[in-house]
Amino acid sequence: MGICNKGDQCTYAHVRDQSFKRKGCTHHARGRCKRGDKCTYSRLEEDMRELKLTSPFTTKDNSVEAYRIARTRPLGIATPKFWQDALKLVSGDTGVMQETITLLVSNGGCARILELVGQIFLPGSDLQFSRIFNMQILPFFKTITHTNVTTSVILVSRLMTIYNILYGPDGERAVSLFAAVIQYLQTLAFNNESRATPTSSASLEALEMSVAVFEKLVEVNTLAQVHDGLRLIAETLALIFEDNAEATASVAFQPARRHIRRLQQRFGLGHALPQIFTGPAIAGESAVFQLARDRPGKLSEDGPRHDNDHVDIRQISILPTMQEIQSSRSEYLPSIDSREWHLPGLEGLFDRQFRLLREDTVGQLRDATKTELERLQDPDTSITYKQKCQTARTFVYHDIEIVKLAFDTFSGMEIVIAFNQPKELQHKSTAQRRE
Repeated sequence: MGICNKGDQCTYAHVRDQSFKRKGCTHHARGRCKRGDKCTYSRLEEDMRELKLTSPFTTKDNSVEAYRIARTRPLGIATPKFWQDALKLVSGDTGVMQETITLLVSNGGCARILELVGQIFLPGSDLQFSRIFNMQILPFFKTITHTNVTTSVILVSRLMTIYNILYGPDGERAVSLFAAVIQYLQTLAFNNESRATPTSSASLEALEMSVAVFEKLVEVNTLAQVHDGLRLIAETLALIFEDNAEATASVAFQPARRHIRRLQQRFGLGHALPQIFTGPAIAGESAVFQLARDRPGKLSEDGPRHDNDHVDIRQISILPTMQEIQSSRSEYLPSIDSREWHLPGLEGLFDRQFRLLREDTVGQLRDATKTELERLQDPDTSITYKQKCQTARTFVYHDIEIVKLAFDTFSGMEIVIAFNQPKELQHKSTAQRRE
């Protein structure tokens, strides 16, 4: 600032080191600095050039500047540049990428997403929607699926917000968007028997980005898996691969095919994509290591485990029965792989969630009760350290007496019990017992 009251007695240098550059003033670069000569940031020409090369916030036309303004009015013809600049920003510096996605979930950013999706409802020709897709929708898809964005742990919750906006009320916004996207994808050439017009990289990119965003949207929104409209879209996407099986069997389509397989597992479509390989055939079969998994109830090779082991979860009692407590066989718990479930689709999903929730709720109670019954039947048998580690920590009280049994509308069943004070506490004072 050129002002120092200490003069020659100042312990700091009054001569600028030519090897040292201060940070340039970003407001001065935009023509907005109000501090004038009192500004503590550099205004030197070389610092301004360095700032323009390293900072994306130096021009008024920058997309992040539009984010900061958080305008809710439509951008109009500036919308394509908005999304194209957003894609450039997430491809660069990590800090800029994180700020771009953060501002995208602000009021202004959400307004831009809604404006983008709202264009789908405007009447227009296939050529018009093709321009909208390539100049706006595709850059938006590439922005939220960019490797820098998807690998950032900080941005997980913000990405979920974006996908929730795309899903919309009851999923109708997602259905409208991807119905139009699929109609456009069906016009692209993925396979040509004459091979005069092979699959272009643009067509491949459009298919891969669309499938990736749709698969992530279904993953984030659990209700999407039971939405009939989104299920139809998933089936149509799979048909694009089946109708162009020869072209989509190439290595370039493998990422998109993986997304399709995950969609089929989530929706329980029950059919796999055709496996067509254009390379030379390999002799022999590859070995597959697979563990045999025992099924529930009558589907088990050894028969039901006990009287509470059923194929239909509606017949299973929440509280364990005596036979279940005394059973020596492990309970049936479905794996995460839907191909190993005994019921397909949504019914299999409900079956898995019920069995896992019941195991978490009453499983420890059942195991602890079994351990105590075995101890009562054979008091001389001591519990090993391994058995203690496998069961929850329990406290056993003898001579139990039920004092009160009541039912309440809000609290449910209430049981008041009384039991003798433990022997090790009988001769201690009140303070010692409290401790």
